[in-house]
Amino acid sequence: MSFKYLVDTSIWIEVLKKDGDSKVQEWMKMALLEEKVVITPVIKAEILSGAINEKQFAQLKEELDSLVVLDKESAVWDKTAFLNFTLHRKGINIPLTDVLIATWTLIYDCILVHQDKHYEMIKDVEKSLKTLCFGYNASPVI
Repeated sequence: MSFKYLVDTSIWIEVLKKDGDSKVQEWMKMALLEEKVVITPVIKAEILSGAINEKQFAQLKEELDSLVVLDKESAVWDKTAFLNFTLHRKGINIPLTDVLIATWTLIYDCILVHQDKHYEMIKDVEKSLKTLCFGYNASPVI
């Protein structure tokens, strides 16, 4: 069974930190070596926006350009709108970017790797969302 990891910006930030969590950094290194990591345009934009200078921007862009980029834009936006509508009806307010990233994960049947409680809140409503959570929990949870 071949699966892919959609790695949220929260994990990329941890990986790019000099003093980042070594467990997260090692996991990412293995996932990249196994060519299991995919990216979305939104995550790519978030990562590049955080570059500290033009040199880092260019280096990150080159590295990110080597990853498979998920698209299906209209399907993603339609499903995002409905998922966000469903969350709001249950009184759950999540940043639209997070709902959008969760939707890409659902459409492409990926595992969303993150350190953000919003995705676990979405998973409580959208049971088919698969996640691997580092960070705010003590240990990874799938």
